[in-house]
Amino acid sequence: MTVEYVILGVVLVVMGGVQIWLRYGPWAQEQQAAESAAAKRRAEARANAESEAADGGPAAEGTGQSGPAARDRGSRVWTTWTAILGPLAIVFGLVLVILGALGF
Repeated sequence: MTVEYVILGVVLVVMGGVQIWLRYGPWAQEQQAAESAAAKRRAEARANAESEAADGGPAAEGTGQSGPAARDRGSRVWTTWTAILGPLAIVFGLVLVILGALGF
């Protein structure tokens, strides 16, 4: 069973490293900047719709949807969860490698 522990540990360490690289690598900053700009545009559009609704404009009727706020909260939770997966995989992988090396 020790060989399996070592192999699985190495796989987890590699997967964790790849996840960290994909999240924080050089191209990830460009993606985060694009997502930030899109979020800013959505916030401006939401503010404009709210001001029109307050003025009695066409948006006053409303659609009864609360999508953007729920979507923003959900994306924050997902982003937070995926941020810890890389380091967590590396820690579990190292534990498996150590257990496999010690013969457990």
